[in-house]
Formats: sequence, C-alpha cells, structure tokens
Amino acid sequence: MKNYKTPLTEEELKELELINNMTYEEVTEYFEKSMLNESNTDNTIEPLDMTIEEFMEKYDYVDMSSLLKSFGVTLPKL
Repeated sequence: MKNYKTPLTEEELKELELINNMTYEEVTEYFEKSMLNESNTDNTIEPLDMTIEEFMEKYDYVDMSSLLKSFGVTLPKL
C-alpha cells in the first residue's frame, strides 16, 4: 500500500487504493453508486468570523500581488 501524506483512516486508505486501481469508467460508476454525491452531503459553508488580517495570519497568506502586477495582471481591491 502506498504511503500517503494525509492522515487517513484504514478504511479510507483501502478505498483510495481501490480507486487508484480502477479505470476512469469504473471510478465514475463507483462514485455514482456511492454515498459521495452532492445530494447526500451538507454543502453549507459556515461564515468565517475573522478579519482579513486574522485570516491572512492563520492561513499563512502570502501577498503575490506585486509579482502578478509585474506580469501586467491587475487585481481588484479587497
């Protein structure tokens, strides 16, 4: 079994290994039949209760605007 960097349960590792050995058509059919479809999950995104500065600090935001501007990309103001 492959060594994955994310912490997965034993069941998730088995499922991932199974999927890795399937063809595209088999994977498509597998997920159509499985519980992993939008109608079976809660797709609600909870609002973040933090400022932009807190978000930037928590998620190690790196400002790439000067690099993008050097390539001629204009960014909207936040």
